[in-house]
Amino acid sequence: MAVAREPDDHPVSEIIAFNEETHPLASIIIIAWRSAPHLRACLRALVDNVGDVPYEVICILNEPEAGLVEFIERETRGIHTVRTRVNVGYGGAVNLGAKRARGEFTVLLNDDTEILPNWLAPLVDLARRRPTAVAVGSTTLFPDGTIQEAGSVVWSDGSTAKVGRNLPGESRRYDFERRVDHCSGTSLLVRKESWEAIGGMDADAFFPAYYEDTDFCLRLIEAGGEVWYQPRSYVRHLESASTNSSYRRFLFEKNQRVFVERWRDRLRSHLAFDGEDPKMFDEAVWRAMGSPVRVLAVVDDILGTDDLLAALQAGGRCHVALFSEARVVDNTRLSALGIGPVESGERLCVNDHLDLCASHYDLVVDCRDRESRAFDAIDAGCIRSAVLLTLDSMEGDDLHVLVGAQRTSRSPSNYRNFVDTIEHSRGTASGERERGSIG
Repeated sequence: MAVAREPDDHPVSEIIAFNEETHPLASIIIIAWRSAPHLRACLRALVDNVGDVPYEVICILNEPEAGLVEFIERETRGIHTVRTRVNVGYGGAVNLGAKRARGEFTVLLNDDTEILPNWLAPLVDLARRRPTAVAVGSTTLFPDGTIQEAGSVVWSDGSTAKVGRNLPGESRRYDFERRVDHCSGTSLLVRKESWEAIGGMDADAFFPAYYEDTDFCLRLIEAGGEVWYQPRSYVRHLESASTNSSYRRFLFEKNQRVFVERWRDRLRSHLAFDGEDPKMFDEAVWRAMGSPVRVLAVVDDILGTDDLLAALQAGGRCHVALFSEARVVDNTRLSALGIGPVESGERLCVNDHLDLCASHYDLVVDCRDRESRAFDAIDAGCIRSAVLLTLDSMEGDDLHVLVGAQRTSRSPSNYRNFVDTIEHSRGTASGERERGSIG
């Protein structure tokens, strides 16, 4: 889609023109409030960077000023617009847009964002590959390229935290597809049928803005769906450019109270934020993923290991962290499997990493060639909480293992049995905690 030139007798030099799609796959909804000073840049980025996915743009002019109306009428083409005379709030505005949406997917996009190339296709791709994913959010970057949000977690007091916030844009720490508590409406794809099933956003309880997208995601999850984060979709975002800080704080506090009252029972299962414990954040990310069995896979090289690593995921019951001493891991191919590379400030050997992070894992599996294995060199003291395995061979659906020095007499005979055992022990411990028999 190209930018078309306006006739010479018109004072406007360029028109932002969108194709008229008969059958759009995605309906992109943008809320423009009052003067919407960043809307022009948002629309230009859309024209330049969406790519080949058929889409339509629906722009809600929410309590628009005259300049905004003039801009839309004179400098854009192919946008479907809805105009309100008064501020109907963010939730009310997106609901108006969703009623006009014709696509299989409804996509929310803030007017103070600029999408990067290939933004939309990865969102659609994840939704197509994962039928349980009813909503998919993007990686949101600050204008300087640092990470603003890679999904979000919700704490037990109803407060929220953006995963990866202020990490460098090239950080791989959270660079894998995963379930999350919620993704913000800054850039969020939702299945149209799922949107309609829960009646859209609550336009009244969280008027005029904030927490309606968090509530919306929890309602989708409560209805049996899953909210996922897609690390391959990127937008730049100015973050709350449309409100001043004191009013924003007031709205957050007001709507947090409403949110907590509504979700009090569910929030009891969420973690309490502890700013003194740096591991608490990763625990919250893990809980939002469904508390999978945590596996550290030690490899010589990631080339040619896709099938092996996919098998280690055990049908989504496990999360694999990938450690390679030989090279820095490029996670582009593996991210779609939900596999994330171990990231550290400097290259460490596996012993050093386990000294620091053994408590992060339930299983440590050495996938290196037999000649490369050196588990006898690994300090047994650094494997306090994880079962240590070496990979022997792969036959059919089972990954057969040779058991390391620990727990040899009680260890199951293959990898999947280890997963079953760990899940069972967790369930038993959880039940005993509920009955008050253990601390």
